[in-house]
Amino acid sequence: MSTLARWTAALGGVVAIAATAAPANASFLQELGSPFPVGSQPYGVVTADFNRDGLPDVMALNGSTNFGTTILRRPAGGFQIEGTTTVAAGPAYGVVGDFNRDNVPDVAVAGYNAPGAVTVHLRVAGGFMSANGSPYSVAKAGAIAAADFNADGLLDLVASRYDADGLTVLLQQVNGSFVAEGNAPSTGLRPRYIAVGDFNGDTRPDVAVSNVVGDSLTVLLRRPVGQAGFDAAPGSPIAVGDGPVALVARDFTGDTRLDLAVVNSNNDNVSVLVGQGNGAFSPLPGSPFAVGDGPYGLAAADFNGDGLLDLATANNTSDNVSVLLRTTTGFNPEVGSPYPGADGPNQLATADFNVDGKPDLAITNDQSNNLTVLLNTTPAPTPPPTPPGPGPVPGPGPTPTPTAPSVNARLILTWTITKASVRLNSATLRDLPAGGSTVKVSCKACKVSQTIKAKKTTLSLPKLVDKRLKRGATFTVTISKPGWNGLTFTRKVKQYGRTKKALRKAVKAPFSETRKCVPLAAGAKC
Repeated sequence: MSTLARWTAALGGVVAIAATAAPANASFLQELGSPFPVGSQPYGVVTADFNRDGLPDVMALNGSTNFGTTILRRPAGGFQIEGTTTVAAGPAYGVVGDFNRDNVPDVAVAGYNAPGAVTVHLRVAGGFMSANGSPYSVAKAGAIAAADFNADGLLDLVASRYDADGLTVLLQQVNGSFVAEGNAPSTGLRPRYIAVGDFNGDTRPDVAVSNVVGDSLTVLLRRPVGQAGFDAAPGSPIAVGDGPVALVARDFTGDTRLDLAVVNSNNDNVSVLVGQGNGAFSPLPGSPFAVGDGPYGLAAADFNGDGLLDLATANNTSDNVSVLLRTTTGFNPEVGSPYPGADGPNQLATADFNVDGKPDLAITNDQSNNLTVLLNTTPAPTPPPTPPGPGPVPGPGPTPTPTAPSVNARLILTWTITKASVRLNSATLRDLPAGGSTVKVSCKACKVSQTIKAKKTTLSLPKLVDKRLKRGATFTVTISKPGWNGLTFTRKVKQYGRTKKALRKAVKAPFSETRKCVPLAAGAKC
C-alpha cells in the first residue's frame, strides 16, 4: 500500500521536551500575492502534490457550491488555478488518500447539503475523475476521514451524519467502489469533525468525533478483523468546551501514544487531551488554551523547529490565525500571534510550500472567497558554541559529507493473477530524473537482463510484459544518473494461496517491494 493510503499513527520515538539549539519562537509572513482566489465560501482545504512536480498543491472546497478549486504551486512562488472539480453539494471537508493504489494522491469529499453525499475523485493528468460508483449517499455528511478499517489492504472512508448523530463507514471494494458497512456507530449530538488513529495500541484504526451540540468528543475503538463496527472507548463521550469543531490526533507529549486536540468555537480555546494507551483520555495540565474568537480550523506541526508539535487555529470571528507553541507546561501563544487573515478564516492545513524545510499554513476564508498562505519565516536553529578546552590545535577537520539529489522513481505495473503465476500486462517507470538516466532491469526467473538509456521521465519496460512470475520470483530495477544518488528496488511475488478467496486478495497487491538508495559516493547521504 502506498504511503498516502496509510492512516496516521503515533509518531515513532520519544520526543525530548527540553530541546536544544532551537529558536524559542516561530514567525510567519503572508506570501506575496496572498490571499489567492478560489471559489465561493471555501470551507475545507486539503494539500498534496497533485501534479507530481515535487511542490505541494491545494484543493479548496467551496461550501456554497458543488465544486472544489485546485490551485497548483508554482516553482517561483504563488499558485495558479488548475481548474474546478464537481464534488458533493455543500462540500465542508475533504481527505487525501491513494484510493486506486497508483501512488498518486486522490481526494474524497463530504457534502453537507441535503440529501448529503460523499464523492471520491481520482487524480488524472490535468485534473480529477469520479471514482467508480461515486457519489455515495450519506445524509448531511459533516466531515470525512480515511483508513483501512477492515484490514483488506484497501482504503476505506468514514463520514459523520450531522443530523443523524452517527457515522457511516464506506468500505472500498475490489472494483474501486464503496459499500456502506452495517452496524453504523452512534455519536453525540451533531457530529462534525473526525480524526483517525490507533488510540488503544491494537494496530487497528479507531475514530474520534467532535459533537458540536453535545460539547463532547466520542471515541470509538475498532473491533477485531471480521467484526463490523466499533465499541465506545473508556470514558467516552469526553466533555470538552462549547461547540467543538476541528479535531487532530497527534502525539503531543512524546510518549508514542496519540493525543487529541479540539477547538471549542464558542469558548475561543483549544482542549488538549492526553491519550492513556487504552482508548481513554485525560486533560493536559493547563488545558484548555486560549486562542482567537470563534476558532473553526485546527492544524498541528513543529512550527519553531524544536522537535515538539505546536498548534495553529483559524479564528472565524476575529479574522486571524493563532499559533500556540508547545512548552514543558502546555501551550503558549507565539510572540507574533495572532496573525491577520482575510474575512472569515475557516479551515487550515500545513505544507512546506516554498520547500525550505519548514511547515507553512494555508487558510480558507469563507467570507472573502479566497485562500491565505502564511510562510514560515522562523530562523534556522543555531547550534550552541563549543566551549574551548585543552589539547592540540585542531586540524582542518573531517571532509564534508557529499550531498546529491536522489532518484525517487515509481514502477507502475498491471497484472493478471492465476493460480500458478502472475503475468505482467504492462510495466512503466515514472518520475525518472529529467535529462536522462540509466535503467538496468534484471529478472532471472523470466530471463531478462537489459540496460536502457532513458531520455525522458517516463520509460516503458517492454521485455517484462507478458512474463509469468511464479510465487517467490523476483525482478530488480536499478536507476542511476551521474551526480545523483541512485535507486534500486526489487519486486517479489507474494506466496499467495490457490483458493478463490486467496486469489481475490492477491489480485489487489501480488507484489512486495524493497527500495534501497545507492549513494553517489562513499559517505554520501541519500
